[in-house]
Amino acid sequence: MRPPHIAKSQFCGSVLDESLCLSLNLREIETGAFFMIGYARSDDPRMIAEQTRRLQSAGASHILAEERRIGAALTPILDAALQGLAPGDTLAIVSLSAIGADLRDVFAVIAQVDQIGARLVVLDQDVNSHTPLSLAQAARIFGAALSAENRSVPFHETTEWEQTKVALRERKISANEAAARHGVSRATVYRYLG
Repeated sequence: MRPPHIAKSQFCGSVLDESLCLSLNLREIETGAFFMIGYARSDDPRMIAEQTRRLQSAGASHILAEERRIGAALTPILDAALQGLAPGDTLAIVSLSAIGADLRDVFAVIAQVDQIGARLVVLDQDVNSHTPLSLAQAARIFGAALSAENRSVPFHETTEWEQTKVALRERKISANEAAARHGVSRATVYRYLG
C-alpha cells in the first residue's frame, strides 16, 4: 500500500542512483494513494539544485534529476520516471523545457502522461496537463521557458536529429540532405554524427 504522505522528499542523485531509486521505491509500492514525482533537468548543476528545491516545496515525494548533455537527445531518467507513474499520479516539472527539446517532444511526453492516466504539472508556467491549451499557447509557453533559460535548443539535442542519424547510418539520406534538413553545414552533420 502506498503511504498517503511521505514527509521528506527522496532525492536521487546520479543517473545510476536514480534508476535504482525508481526500481527500489516506485515499482515496489502498490497502488493506493497518489504520488507526485518531480523531474529536474538542466545542463547546469546549480539549476538542477534549484529545480529540486522547488519540486520539494511543491510536494514531490520523489525527485529524479538528469543532466542535459550536449549531443544527447535521449532522457533515460525521464523515461524511467514515466514508467514509474501510475493512474492518478502526478509528474511535476519546473519548466516545459525539462521534458523536451522541441514542441514535438513536449507533446509526446504530455500524451504519454495522459495515456497512463496521470497528470503533468509545470510550476513555472502554472499549467497542468488538464489545462486546455491551444498549440499557439503551448508554443508561447515553451518559447518563454527556453528564453528564461537563456538558451536555444541545438539541433543535435532534438529527437528529429536522432532520427536523422539513424537515416544517415542506414544510408537512407545523404549528408547533404541531413544538412539541409537541419540548416547546418555538412561538416556540422559529420561532427555530430558520432
